[in-house]
Amino acid sequence: MSLFKALLIFGILQTISNFDDWFLAVNPANIYTTSSVIFIENIFSGMGTAAFVALLMTLCNHSLSATQFALLSALSAIRRVYVGPIASVLVNKYDWPAFYLISVVISLPSIFLILIWLC
Repeated sequence: MSLFKALLIFGILQTISNFDDWFLAVNPANIYTTSSVIFIENIFSGMGTAAFVALLMTLCNHSLSATQFALLSALSAIRRVYVGPIASVLVNKYDWPAFYLISVVISLPSIFLILIWLC
């Protein structure tokens, strides 16, 4: 499987896992559905992370790979610093089910960009 095809498939699977979170938010708590959603989310997140690390490694020069990989992975971690406060504002304003649907919508542009790249 090519790298961009893996990024596309695993990105779609991660988007589906956001629908699973929405499903938990709108339905009563159940140990089986909660466990299933956690399992699916961890599997899909691991697949997406593996594809993303592979992408970062293809962007690195072999002679400087450790330094470039450290810088690129640190740059990708910046999103956690800025998304956390924005997420809390969205949850306070719209509640959890809407927040999960917003996260699905936010993920769609990246999927479309990978589709454009593949075509």
